[in-house]
Amino acid sequence: MKLIKKTTLVCILVAAALMVPVGNASDPRIVYNYFDEWYPTDRVLPNGNIITDFVSVQTWGGGGWEGTAVQEGKMITFAKTGTQIGSAKGVFTGTIDGKSGTVKYRLWQIIPSGDPTQFVGSMLIIKGTGELRGIKGYGNLVFVMPTPYTEIYMRFR
Repeated sequence: MKLIKKTTLVCILVAAALMVPVGNASDPRIVYNYFDEWYPTDRVLPNGNIITDFVSVQTWGGGGWEGTAVQEGKMITFAKTGTQIGSAKGVFTGTIDGKSGTVKYRLWQIIPSGDPTQFVGSMLIIKGTGELRGIKGYGNLVFVMPTPYTEIYMRFR
């Protein structure tokens, strides 16, 4: 139960923090996220809730972003409602506007009643390396099939 409360609190705090604009942020970049590989491991708790640990590999393209992202995270599916809450950390390796390097980021998401059409998610850029050093920004995850995408607001310091 502590994990669920902490995850819910983190999702709320991050969503509130992401409403604060990044100074001089760009217009939104639409970056498409193609899921190439997905490796979930489920644990069913006695109350029926499911905790899923996962690793995913994605190809990102569009909006000046070209490369591969690897994410590692955890998701909780509540048995009574089907609601899913998750978080992940990831590393994008590739280029943004022709600059190469890596970008570390965090993701948070909630899917009320397990209905993907109600998906809400946020991304926070933590730091960049190489030519991407100094990147700052955030994003809104949009789950539209067949190709989910992320609206990313970013800037370089």
